[in-house]
Amino acid sequence: MRKQMKKTVKYGSLSLAFVAVVLVAIVLLNLIISLVEQKTSLNIDLTDTGVYSVSAAAKAFIEDIDTPITIYFCKERDKLDADGDAVLMVRNLIEEFGKEFDNITVKYIDIIKDKEQADKWQKESTTSIQTYSIIVEGANGQFRHLYPAGFFVTAESTGDLYGFKGEVTLTNAIIQVSGEEQPVVAFTTGHTEDISVNQLMVTLVESGFSVQVVDLTKDEEIPENTKILFINNPKYDFQGYSAEQDGGVNEIDKLAAFMNDFNHIIVTVNPDTPELPELSEFLSEWGLGWQTNTQIIDTKGAATGADSAATRLIAQYVTDDTNTAAYQVIKSLVTMASTPRTIFNNSVPLIVTEPTNGSTVATSFTSAATAIAYKDDEEVDSDAMPLMAVASKQKYIGEAGAQALIYSTVVLIGSTDLGADNYVTGQYGNKEVFYSLARIMGSERVPNGLEFKRFYDQGLTIDQSTAETLTIVLCAVGPLFVAIIGFIVFLKRRHL
Repeated sequence: MRKQMKKTVKYGSLSLAFVAVVLVAIVLLNLIISLVEQKTSLNIDLTDTGVYSVSAAAKAFIEDIDTPITIYFCKERDKLDADGDAVLMVRNLIEEFGKEFDNITVKYIDIIKDKEQADKWQKESTTSIQTYSIIVEGANGQFRHLYPAGFFVTAESTGDLYGFKGEVTLTNAIIQVSGEEQPVVAFTTGHTEDISVNQLMVTLVESGFSVQVVDLTKDEEIPENTKILFINNPKYDFQGYSAEQDGGVNEIDKLAAFMNDFNHIIVTVNPDTPELPELSEFLSEWGLGWQTNTQIIDTKGAATGADSAATRLIAQYVTDDTNTAAYQVIKSLVTMASTPRTIFNNSVPLIVTEPTNGSTVATSFTSAATAIAYKDDEEVDSDAMPLMAVASKQKYIGEAGAQALIYSTVVLIGSTDLGADNYVTGQYGNKEVFYSLARIMGSERVPNGLEFKRFYDQGLTIDQSTAETLTIVLCAVGPLFVAIIGFIVFLKRRHL
């Protein structure tokens, strides 16, 4: 009896010791995984669109950049866990970039404690540095300030996030701080143009451009590496040949020379834009013009809103010919699962004619068929009228067998509000229009091949056989492990 009790105590002690070892092993494993998770993401991307992965297109844009890039989060890594799934998506993508590219380092700092670093960035940033800010910094100290919201696309109808454009945002920022030459969009001044379009400028910067201004009336040189001249709501004419005869500056010659180098011009006008003979003559060579003192009203098909609803036109996409530059501007919008509304407020009907300089011209947007154009309170036109037109030239450069096609484009927009702050938001398609223009007019630095990834149907993209295998494995591994341990204990007890 005493011998049996000793044997029972012995077996019980062995079982207890074994259980203790297993528990300690589980705790240690959990601790190790937690420590690793604090340093890096352990997520695996199984979505069909690769929402959480670095795409081949992004790799193609960044793999040739060898400049050291540091991406800073302004909060310690573990504290980001409480900021929600959207922030974690951004964090995971940035960490994937850090893993994929040897020259990219991801760091986490506490800007509340490291006030010196925060002050350094704040001095050069036009927006406030916050704990949720993300800083992409190059070796030369140049940096881009990003917010998590800039990594997402927002649905117009609900305001919900429906797409992830993290790769686009991050790749643009990396390219911009890499130290390579940056393309410029120059806003003209000297003709009472409107250059207080903050959100439009932010959009162009997000697209990889540096924004500058140039006053051609003062014979200023167009900034080096300028790809786009933006003439936004001019109220006075550009000077031409007659001004040059009187000792002035021939601005039209400057525009022509700029276009001869295969660059791009964007002009916006509205019903209050006066007659501008010199600029109009220049545009007419490209088959473009506008009906002065004329406004489009649509009481049936305009967007609702507090401000002059009949003038807030819901633009119609022109998709008849997919081989034109005009279609390329809207391609990214019309191929979306849910095409966003693009708003042209306070619009003037455009004139589209046959170009005289060998270019081709087509329309990107029109008004709805219910629209009516009024001049001096009299109806002068109706039906679908051009709101945005694109004229383009092209030529091949390079030697035979290694030629590249380059373009020059002139875009005329019949609404100066298309790029206004209250319309260049995620709610409308207006912002995407300017993203698209930047892609078309930008150099190879602008990541044209990158597009946002939608969230719809983000289930695991695995076939039925794989699903069944995973189910069996997940259901069997745990019980099998317990059974093996139990069998080992049984054998031990039996032979002791």
